[in-house]
Amino acid sequence: MVTTTRTLNPLPFHDLEPKRFEDLVRQLLYDFRPWRLLEATGRGGADDGFDARGYERAGDQSAVDPEGDLPSGDDDEGAAPDRLWLIQCKRERAITPSKMAKHLADIPDTEAGTLYGIVFAIACDVSKATRDVLRQWAARNGIAEAHIWAKSELEDAVFQPKNDHILFAYFGISLQIRRRSARTAIRARLATKKRCEKVLSEGRTVLLRDSEDDSYPDQDADKVGKQNWRVTEILEMHPRGLILLASRHFAYLADDGVRWDCLDGFNDGTKSRHEDPWITQKDEAKTAEDRATIISVWSLLPLENRAMATRVILVPYDSILAIDDTGDMWASYPHIYLDELGGKLGGLVIEGVQGYPPSKLYAERAQRISAFPPELQKWRVAPPPAQTARKNK
Repeated sequence: MVTTTRTLNPLPFHDLEPKRFEDLVRQLLYDFRPWRLLEATGRGGADDGFDARGYERAGDQSAVDPEGDLPSGDDDEGAAPDRLWLIQCKRERAITPSKMAKHLADIPDTEAGTLYGIVFAIACDVSKATRDVLRQWAARNGIAEAHIWAKSELEDAVFQPKNDHILFAYFGISLQIRRRSARTAIRARLATKKRCEKVLSEGRTVLLRDSEDDSYPDQDADKVGKQNWRVTEILEMHPRGLILLASRHFAYLADDGVRWDCLDGFNDGTKSRHEDPWITQKDEAKTAEDRATIISVWSLLPLENRAMATRVILVPYDSILAIDDTGDMWASYPHIYLDELGGKLGGLVIEGVQGYPPSKLYAERAQRISAFPPELQKWRVAPPPAQTARKNK
């Protein structure tokens, strides 16, 4: 299976202004050779074909001018003449062999005859034929080195760790910052995971709280069941986060192990008032009454057809901001503070009540049937959304 990876888009060299493109190339040139002097001739106008000019130190460096501010000449005792380089920067969409030949023809013969090397920095991809034009021109003019830095070479250079500051200065991207951010995020995730493993356990009741909510523990009368906190229980410590109970329903599993039904209008996963003080006495009594009615019928089903349907929530470790492992007088169990109340809702899982391991399937809407008698139909609502269905395993 092909997996998707996160990558950067091609760098937009064409979006740079011409002078900024020249600046970028010159920044990359500093480590290219041991320069005595690297001049930004193109910025001053009347550049005689030079966007930048470099004087490379050559020969015995022990006699080089210690100040390093002037190119040496033939009269510098003990030092070889500096090597003169021409740097041309072309921020063009395409350069064909004929266009390359035209650019080279614009270089005066008097200048070409003094060159040791030439670098053509081009903001596009360049063909082999175009590269050959430059090399052939250099050979005819006695130039020792000729280099083309096309788009691919420029990207390779900019993405080197030593040039991360250049990448950030010209394109606002820093791979080093990204790596540090990723490292920090991983460390935070691992710290949260270890904290969860230390103070939480499977089957334990917890309270999910919105970190920005300041109304806790008061609940408006007209917002019963809609507060920014939720009592639930931990089902599993998953590598990606906590698997929590969203709801649990009485269900039916057909003999073929594929067809199913459930009373998804009744949640058997609600807590008692002892654990969830925000449940009213009236609601608790109604829940107990409904449960007794459902069980009186559900328990008459053949044992092999009795099942429970469960929907879970995955709370990623990254969304957990803090854990209060002692709670308070209202809820004396762990409080988990989230950046946003909620989580990733999973699909409906149907699990039989007998056998080891019990029969189990991930409910698909197309396989839902009507298996309960009329007296239980009021607790049977719409099937789960199609996007939550998963293939049976």
